[in-house]
Amino acid sequence: MTLNRFSARLGRIDEDFLLPRLTGATTYDRLSGYFTSSVLHLLQEPFSTVGRIRMVCQFRP
Repeated sequence: MTLNRFSARLGRIDEDFLLPRLTGATTYDRLSGYFTSSVLHLLQEPFSTVGRIRMVCQFRP
């Protein structure tokens, strides 16, 4: 497994990073220091085709 780092300062995480990787994916693993659930809404359709999704995220109230 390869870890890829992406910063929201570099572009849109949905269009520039996740969408190309989710196309045709069978699994999705994510380790995130900061996470907002809005990305799940933006990518609801692409996520629906992935068989297994695992996320480890830090929660900030």
